[in-house]
Amino acid sequence: MFSVRYLPIFVLFVYGYRLSQASDDPVQIFLSHIDNATNNLWVQLETDDDHVFLRSDLESFIHSYDTDNNTHVTRLEFYTHFLKDDPDLGSIAYGLFLEFDSNQDGVIDSKDLDTIYARIDINNDLRVDETEFKQYFKSLLTVLFLIHIQGIPEPGPIV
Repeated sequence: MFSVRYLPIFVLFVYGYRLSQASDDPVQIFLSHIDNATNNLWVQLETDDDHVFLRSDLESFIHSYDTDNNTHVTRLEFYTHFLKDDPDLGSIAYGLFLEFDSNQDGVIDSKDLDTIYARIDINNDLRVDETEFKQYFKSLLTVLFLIHIQGIPEPGPIV
C-alpha cells in the first residue's frame, strides 16, 4: 500500500524521470518556447471565445496600446506598452512594430490593421482560425527571436 509519507519521494521520482525524458536538443527547446508563446498569444488575443480571430480582435489588441486614444499607436506608445514587463526585448518590440506598421508611416492605424489581418488570413476567407493565427505568429516570432538572440540592436532612442 502506498503511504502518504512517500508522496514527496514519488513526486521527485516522477519529476526526475520526466526531466530525463525531456529533449536536450536546443532546436526542440526553442520550438517549444515559440509554441508556448503563440498559444499564449492566441489565448490573449482571441477575446470573444468564438475560436476565430477577427479583425475586431486585432483592433482591440492594438488599441490597448493607444494610450492617448487618438486611433493610432506611435512607436513610443507601442514600445512603452510592450516593454513594460520585459525591457530587454527591445529588438523584438522594434521588429513587431515594423511588421505592424505595414505602410511604414510611423504609426499603427486602421490601414495597417487591414494589411496585417490579410497577412494572418492565409487562406483569404476573411476569417482567421487558430491554425492560421499560430502559423503566422510562429513564423514572425521565430524570425524576431533569432534576431534578438543574435544581439542585433534596435535603432537609437525613441522620440
